[in-house]
Amino acid sequence: MAPNEQWHGPAEPATVRSMRDHVSRFARARGIAGTAVDDIRACVSEAVTNAVLHAFRDGRPPGTITVSASVSSDEIVVSVSDDGMGFAPRADSPGLGFGLPMIAAMASSMAVSMRAGGGTELQMAFDRAAADASSGLALR
Repeated sequence: MAPNEQWHGPAEPATVRSMRDHVSRFARARGIAGTAVDDIRACVSEAVTNAVLHAFRDGRPPGTITVSASVSSDEIVVSVSDDGMGFAPRADSPGLGFGLPMIAAMASSMAVSMRAGGGTELQMAFDRAAADASSGLALR
C-alpha cells in the first residue's frame, strides 16, 4: 500500500505536534472521528517522540523524521521512520518503556524494522471497521 500522504520534519520536539496534527487531519478527512482519531494521535505522538529522543542519541545532529499515512477499505496504516542510528537496546534503560507496549495495545498491528539506509521504521495499522465503529460513522 503506497502512502496517500507523507510529511517530513526535523527530529526535534516541535515535530511531534506537527506530525500528530497532519495525521489527525488525514484521518478526519477520510471520515474517521472520535476515539479512533484519539488513538491514532496518541500512537503517532509516541512514535515520533521516540524518534526524537532515541534515534540521534549517538551524538550526530538530529536528522529527519518521516510520517506517512494510507487508508484502504480495511485499515489505516501510519508509518514513522527516521534516518538515525537504528533500533538498539540501551544500557541505561530497563526495557521497552511504556511507548511501544501502548502502541501495540492501541493499534491492530505494529512492526518495527531497520531501514536499509539506516534508521528505524515503525508501522502501525488501525482496523478500519473498529475505527468506524468507535466513531459511530458508517463509511462507504
